[in-house]
Amino acid sequence: GGDPLPPEGVPFTLRIRQEGGQLVGTLETLLGSQEFSIAAPDGDTLTLTLEMGGMSITVNATVAGDRLTGTINVMGLSFTIEARRTPNV
Repeated sequence: GGDPLPPEGVPFTLRIRQEGGQLVGTLETLLGSQEFSIAAPDGDTLTLTLEMGGMSITVNATVAGDRLTGTINVMGLSFTIEARRTPNV
């Protein structure tokens, strides 16, 4: 029983940069960090599938300005994600 996530959500960091026709970066979660490289999307929709901690994680998101919204699917569960661009650190 109960919700699998705390009401305040779970922090994550998605770092993305474009290199030619590729998007490269890392997804950092409580499960760890995973690098990726995918073909740059055509338009504002991003789909990213990674293996982390023995689990398949799929991110489906839309980018609009400095905001990213969508879903993250882990172990058959789907969660809403919201993120915003922050200055390069």
